[in-house]
Amino acid sequence: MTGLRRPGSSGRQIQRSRLRSWEARRRARRSSLGNGWEIRELWATRVNDALKLAGKEERIDHRSHAARGIEQLPTSTKAPTRGNCTGPND
Repeated sequence: MTGLRRPGSSGRQIQRSRLRSWEARRRARRSSLGNGWEIRELWATRVNDALKLAGKEERIDHRSHAARGIEQLPTSTKAPTRGNCTGPND
């Protein structure tokens, strides 16, 4: 990404028209994506179609646990560290 500042006498002068156009593009991109649920739903539909074509019974649901009525707490997605990994040298 390029900088949004134009060198000025103090080196801190912002080129406002460039900044405004960048912010307008960002806002437009964000509003076209909605809150992300549309993308998740589309992704789940495509994956489920592929699973069906492959003859698999598994399905993906894009909804949250709360939306599906599941009262399970989310699991931790912490990556393993060197101290808690098991491998050939442990």
